[in-house]
Amino acid sequence: GGPVCVTNERLASAHSKLGINDQAFDEVLRLLKETFDDFDVEESDIGTIVGEIQKRRPYIVTAKTTSV
Repeated sequence: GGPVCVTNERLASAHSKLGINDQAFDEVLRLLKETFDDFDVEESDIGTIVGEIQKRRPYIVTAKTTSV
């Protein structure tokens, strides 16, 4: 265990073929926040973690969201 440093390039490569769209990304963030809340993680810590994940959205989201 321990901290792991993953570059944006590795994130992009790892997610490139998964077809993740903005809706799926947002749902994962929602579930992550809900889980942190369930375990009484401090709001400031949740904000920091979610903010760092949000910064990486362009490297994870590779599919366009289609409107209905």
